[in-house]
Amino acid sequence: SDGKGYYWDDVYWEVIPTCYAPTDLVLTGATPTSLDISWAAPVGSPTPVQEYEYYVSPTNTPPTAATPASGTSATASVTINTGLTADTVYYVWVRSRCSATDTSSWSRVLQATTGYCVPSVGTSTTYYLATMTTTGATVDLNYTASSYSPYVNNTAISSISAYPTQSFDIFLDGSGTSTYYYYVWVDWNNNLNFEDAGERIIAPTSTTYITSLSETLTIPAGTPYGSYRVRVGMSFSGAIDSSCGSGRSGNFVDLT
Repeated sequence: SDGKGYYWDDVYWEVIPTCYAPTDLVLTGATPTSLDISWAAPVGSPTPVQEYEYYVSPTNTPPTAATPASGTSATASVTINTGLTADTVYYVWVRSRCSATDTSSWSRVLQATTGYCVPSVGTSTTYYLATMTTTGATVDLNYTASSYSPYVNNTAISSISAYPTQSFDIFLDGSGTSTYYYYVWVDWNNNLNFEDAGERIIAPTSTTYITSLSETLTIPAGTPYGSYRVRVGMSFSGAIDSSCGSGRSGNFVDLT
């Protein structure tokens, strides 16, 4: 009717499903050993959804129709708390079950991390945090590295101890003689992220592209007694967007 001709290629037909998949999977909460997931119920499914099945895996390999589910949920949300490891990336899919013999296709994948996010960095293996020391704390830190790792979770063996209002000096130095941007975050409220106000305690300006960094830090007055996650990041190739990384060349180190 519009006076044009059309060629269609690679066309195939499939049966309209009788059970629709859920949509919009989101991570609503996480602990070091659990993930809270919710989703939107399918709209217009010919058969009402009786329950949902979910599949969780440490690898991003989509399940097939024959893949056994990891668990079920009667509502459009679930807490997955079996067999998970802290600080690990997992992949989650959900499907609808409309009858004993009728299930939908699996949803789009959701990537979620138990505990703190695992930061992303660039592909270079040349640039990394080689030295991190403190002076003047109750218990000082002496961290060194001689080779590259994109993310080092040293929380079990590397720590600084200090009391509220106590000040101490921190020294950060990158590999070689290159210049870097340096960052330090502290999760003061222990909510498993470093994005709250006041939690980025060292951040560069546009001119602080330096070989090494020396600063004095002070524990805020009134900080409750306890353990806190510290994340140190450094970048050779530009500013870091967040504590979860930005694909820049460099690395991250966590301590306590």
